[in-house]
Amino acid sequence: MRYAIQTHQLTKQYPQTQTWKNLFKRRALENPAVNQVSLAIPEGEIFGLVGPNGAGKTTLVKMLSTLVTPTSGSAVVNGYLLSQERSIKASLGLVTSDERSFYWRLSGRENLRFFAALHGMPRANISQRVDETLTLVELTEKARRPFRTYSTGMRQRLSIARSLLHRPQLLFLDEPTKGLDPSVTRRLHELIRNTLTQQEGITVFLTTHRLDEAETLCDRVAIMNKGQIAACGTLEQLQAEFGEDSLRGIFSAVMESPAPAPGPGPTIPPPPEQLPAPEAATPSRQPLPPAERPAPGTPSPLAKAMAFLRRDFKSQLTYRLSFFFQFFRVFFSIAVFYFISQMLGPAAIPQLQAYGGDYFAFVLIGIALAEYFGVGLSAFSRSLRKAQTTGTLEAMLSTPTRLSTVVISSSLWSYFLTTFRVLVYLGVGGLFLGVDLSGSNLVAAVLILLLTIISFSSLGILSASFIIVLKQGDPITWVVGAISSLLGGIYYPVEILPRWLQTFSALLPVTYSLRGMRLALLEDAGLGALKLDLLALLGFCVALLPLSLAAFRYAVGKAKMDGSLTHY
Repeated sequence: MRYAIQTHQLTKQYPQTQTWKNLFKRRALENPAVNQVSLAIPEGEIFGLVGPNGAGKTTLVKMLSTLVTPTSGSAVVNGYLLSQERSIKASLGLVTSDERSFYWRLSGRENLRFFAALHGMPRANISQRVDETLTLVELTEKARRPFRTYSTGMRQRLSIARSLLHRPQLLFLDEPTKGLDPSVTRRLHELIRNTLTQQEGITVFLTTHRLDEAETLCDRVAIMNKGQIAACGTLEQLQAEFGEDSLRGIFSAVMESPAPAPGPGPTIPPPPEQLPAPEAATPSRQPLPPAERPAPGTPSPLAKAMAFLRRDFKSQLTYRLSFFFQFFRVFFSIAVFYFISQMLGPAAIPQLQAYGGDYFAFVLIGIALAEYFGVGLSAFSRSLRKAQTTGTLEAMLSTPTRLSTVVISSSLWSYFLTTFRVLVYLGVGGLFLGVDLSGSNLVAAVLILLLTIISFSSLGILSASFIIVLKQGDPITWVVGAISSLLGGIYYPVEILPRWLQTFSALLPVTYSLRGMRLALLEDAGLGALKLDLLALLGFCVALLPLSLAAFRYAVGKAKMDGSLTHY
């Protein structure tokens, strides 16, 4: 017999609450949320896990989905060890009762196309597979409607469609009928039993505290209480063990037992080292021939990045007024500083002579580059925070897409929009307000811009690392942003600051970015004249990028241990 899931004494104890004081300390552990659970679930089975709220059902599912790191024990899912996260995620689907896990401004079809891309499906095949899954869940006629207009039942059916896009071998259904009326529940039961298991050959792991649902759907049922499996078996086996006619009676008998009772049936698998190698794991019951079941996709990073850009562009189109006001702000800022510059002549600020003497040209480049500074510093943490609060982060992390890819790709639209705004700044200044950019050294300017983006983005990744662990209270954005606005030379030359403040200014990457960019665009400075600024920016990149990536890996690992990766 082949197993879709095998666990051996799988245990999860969450650390106590995170605070600043114990950020880098080992924290005491709470009582086990899941306590030494050993299960063996054959392929092709509908397995039900029932228990009261707080029994540990969702924690067990998240460990098996690799979203939470176990404290101890081991497990094999579809032939893969839990350390093989991407392979596991490529072979399973996850459906929860969380209605927030879609993009509400996009249509049902657009949502599915986005998640299909995260699963690595070739773009040429996405439309056909989306149509197939929409047909399976009977949503074809509603597919072009915005998700925000869907009823609760439609949203849950779209969740199932999303989980089926990549033809998973195993499907986790975490309380899929929570909050649904009886008629919608009945249709979902028919979909699970008739379509998912009998036609698609999918193993289903269902958690619920609706005993009638488990009794109706499941081949075997496990009863979980206080993190432990109290009983496990078919309904007939449990009736023989506990002398009750219904699952409700069996459940009551188990809950009233002074200690968990060992259930009948094969619940304890051999240790992982005795399990089949991952390469040997193949579905034992599948209606599709192996040639027709596609292997997990391995798209280029560019393909996934384009999927994020399409998602954000389509979402942005639904906020047309907001899009317009972003550019109104650009023109307003240009006008404000243009009129301020009319009060100032070259003699008013002698330190401007090094940059051509024109304050408006000086500050125009300052506020344009500050756009990149702002987006680099905050875009990563902002996109992560938004995904946490909207509930879409867990849905994205259920695909074989790394969190780093999610965070970076989610920020691309901000960079794209910022680049467009910067071009508007420079274009308006050069075409209509007398800023002379005709003699600019564009090669040097582009090189400075690339180093600027890397160094600013490294600070942004550090900021996102704090958000992952602490959720709020990120010090990087506030401290670095405030100090850079004061000392970085955005609105006035650094040279007018007192000497002791210029010393602090020299510690900021924005100082070198702005000076180098102004000299390249306004004074046609060559690479030799910009050597100091280029070397300083390169030094910031070499120091900050490895540090930020290491901090990000640490933060992700810590959040997975805490089970707080998707919390906010």
